[in-house]
Amino acid sequence: MTTKSEYDLHTVLFSNYSSDIRPVNDEKAKLTINVTAFLTSIVGLDEPSGQLVTTMAFVFTWIDIGLLWSPDDYDGRTNIYVDFRRIWTPPIFLLNPSQSLQRLGNEGGKTPVRHDGLVTWSVGGIMHSTCHVDVTYFPFDEQKCLIKFNAFEYEFLIEYQILQSSMNMLLFTENGVWQVEKTEVTTYQYTIICTLYLKRRSTFYQLNIITPIMILVFLNSMVFLLPAESGERVGFAVTILLSVSVYMTIIADSLPSTSKPVSILNYVLIFFLTQSAVICIKTIIGIRMYAKADLRTTSTFLHGIVKLFKSGSLVRVCEDRKVHIDNDTKDGSEKKAMGIDCKTTQDENDRNAITWTLVAEAFDRLSLCVNLILTIVVVVAFIVVIVRGTKH
Repeated sequence: MTTKSEYDLHTVLFSNYSSDIRPVNDEKAKLTINVTAFLTSIVGLDEPSGQLVTTMAFVFTWIDIGLLWSPDDYDGRTNIYVDFRRIWTPPIFLLNPSQSLQRLGNEGGKTPVRHDGLVTWSVGGIMHSTCHVDVTYFPFDEQKCLIKFNAFEYEFLIEYQILQSSMNMLLFTENGVWQVEKTEVTTYQYTIICTLYLKRRSTFYQLNIITPIMILVFLNSMVFLLPAESGERVGFAVTILLSVSVYMTIIADSLPSTSKPVSILNYVLIFFLTQSAVICIKTIIGIRMYAKADLRTTSTFLHGIVKLFKSGSLVRVCEDRKVHIDNDTKDGSEKKAMGIDCKTTQDENDRNAITWTLVAEAFDRLSLCVNLILTIVVVVAFIVVIVRGTKH
């Protein structure tokens, strides 16, 4: 008896029903559709291509005046399940697809219909949408991605009613790269807009990119502490330069191929790369100075640099005019080792006491201090900019 009643109900309902006709009494009237959005997972966000892949679902409900019946006439039956292709459903498309135009509800399924005409249509799938990626503060960036849906054919004949202002995430599966801060579901000009606020999980990048780079740039300045006689200075400096270049390549592969916006981290790496190249040049200049150990310079400028960075063991000048060095008993090698050539006046004494070895040692100290200060300033500035930018 129950089976016959259900069969009779289907026969009566669909005898004069057409799935091509919008279920309203007045063809100019708007059909109200209630919308509930679900977010089940974020498959991934590809920064270079700007493609966001998500798994989403929607529950649409509306009143279909062509599917009304009295439960008393059919053994008290209040619900039936029909193939969604047999009833009218709104042709809703993804408006910002990253691939081909995508329509919701292409796959088959049963749709529950209530005796008062309430249709509950549940659809879902993997959405390939576009998303403008702003990597200014990479890897501490936050993204705002919009996923838009619209029924082109009934754009002015359908009115969406959002039942929840945010997406339902009861079945959501966490993503390892992106954290969902919040979601919004709104309507604008007959369009359903699902907004995702994503925050990158930066721990991986801090441990595998930022920390190694900071270590490398601080090690880069240590090249000036290596003895020139070791012969490892140039090799050390070039190795650091190549390492920074490799990290720049790694980061470039993870960022969009656009000039606007450019990650602040890119500018920092460019600075460190340039600094590494300059350190290589300074290292070569320093080694060339050490190679002139047997020569002296009378440059007042170099004399001032040496005095600025001198220590008691580096520069010794004739402080007492009464000091007498017997030129007959002191050979040239002893004079060169002392870096002293006492003359009749103090000015001549100071200038002639400066050897290229002393200049090279002062140059190393100056370069070490300058590079460490620049590195610290850039690192602190990077942290301040990132912190201030992410707060806004």
